[in-house]
Amino acid sequence: MREGRDALTAGRAGLASRCLTRALAQHVAELESLRSEAVQARIDADLALGQHRELIGELRSLTAANPLHEPHWLQLMLALYRSGKQAEALAAYIKLRQILAENMGVDPGQQLQDLYLRMLRVDTGLLAEPAPALSWRP
Repeated sequence: MREGRDALTAGRAGLASRCLTRALAQHVAELESLRSEAVQARIDADLALGQHRELIGELRSLTAANPLHEPHWLQLMLALYRSGKQAEALAAYIKLRQILAENMGVDPGQQLQDLYLRMLRVDTGLLAEPAPALSWRP
């Protein structure tokens, strides 16, 4: 940014434009990353408050907008399961597995695999555990 401002002050508008465009792109990426982290943490908090049903629509939108972002899939599966929608939670995992296989040639991460297996076993501990204990860990 400083370089862009200096270029503009020096009458070099072309260089200023290029520098400021690069600076803006970097800041936008940073802000988007921070926003994503904040949304993910806020959803963990809402899950801990028991707002499972209320989060399902938002989480469906988030997973549709960014289908490769596994943390939101984990949160969606948990919200569905805790809302009494075990079949939908399991179907979400299958959908994610298909998306990851088609786009990246990989399976879901270990946390999602473990959550899926616990859901298959109808693990009642999933109903009582606080969401942050299950939240995404890179």
